[in-house]
Amino acid sequence: RRQRQMCIRDRYPVARAHSRLWIYRIRRDWCSLVDSLLDEDGTASELDIMRKELTDSIVSIAPIFGEKPFFMSDDFTIVDCCVCPILWRLPKMGIRLPNNKATKPLLSYRDRLFERESVMDSLSEKEKDMLETCISLLTPFSIRSMYSLSQTYDETKLLEHHICLLYTS
Repeated sequence: RRQRQMCIRDRYPVARAHSRLWIYRIRRDWCSLVDSLLDEDGTASELDIMRKELTDSIVSIAPIFGEKPFFMSDDFTIVDCCVCPILWRLPKMGIRLPNNKATKPLLSYRDRLFERESVMDSLSEKEKDMLETCISLLTPFSIRSMYSLSQTYDETKLLEHHICLLYTS
């Protein structure tokens, strides 16, 4: 078994190197801004500047999400695991991604991530509390997918409530 794992890892050294590079850049460019915004570390104007910087940085790479179903890959990878929590927390940070032709690939990518059962299962209680904010940003298709993943009566009722709000506003 160990030998098989080593073979798989050694087979894709370039892909692993690219993943490490992207993770490094995400941590360097986005995570410090995310931490400051979530902690509300700074004055209102500083936070606005950080929101704009993070939004611009995320939107600037939007076209790459149109090339492959996941972050520069045909498969869900560790890089997607790094990006997903940031995208999930954007509403909590007061960031709403623009909905235009340029950001359509990014928004579709976000929806694909949030539709994954593994992503929904990995949410902490705090993140599940953010569901109200996040659901208002998703497309109807994503809402239907999340609806099918809801496990309890309360979750189902919450989703029904938000679906009604989404279609009536």
